[in-house]
Amino acid sequence: MPQIEISDGDFLRLQAIAVPLVDTPASVVNRLLDMHDGQTTEDKKSKNIKVYGFDAPPPLVHVKFISGIIGVHQPEKQNWDSMVNLSVKLTHKQEKSVERLAKILDLNIAKGLKDDEGYKYLPDLKLSYQGVSAKHAAKVIGNAARYLKEGAHVDFVWRQKDGAFAPGQIAALSYDIN
Repeated sequence: MPQIEISDGDFLRLQAIAVPLVDTPASVVNRLLDMHDGQTTEDKKSKNIKVYGFDAPPPLVHVKFISGIIGVHQPEKQNWDSMVNLSVKLTHKQEKSVERLAKILDLNIAKGLKDDEGYKYLPDLKLSYQGVSAKHAAKVIGNAARYLKEGAHVDFVWRQKDGAFAPGQIAALSYDIN
């Protein structure tokens, strides 16, 4: 079996998207290759990974984000907030009005710099958006995908915690354009 060497930085990036006590470096690389190859929702279902729609997600309490994509765009980091950030940026390319953008995404957005109450500033867009829960992030991502007429997909796992819907199970949210 071939072996590869990767930089410490790339290894940390792999760790950031790994599911603790579930993934190996090989399984993370495999998942990334599946995303690159455009593995379908049906492929996921055949592997017994439950796939939900963004409009009817399961309870998203105690979930860890694994990976996500909107169209061909991936977030800078593999977490819920980076997916919301990506949703804002992609939607803003088509909708410049902050008021309309906020309504389309169902997200609190303010013009200019606002850095209190959980707001994050996007200097290139000159606007700020308020951080949200995983449940609300799923809604924002789904809204962006529908507006942009792009497919979207998020893989996540429920943490091993009381109150988690399905502790230890990997699942997905998906929106396919047909």
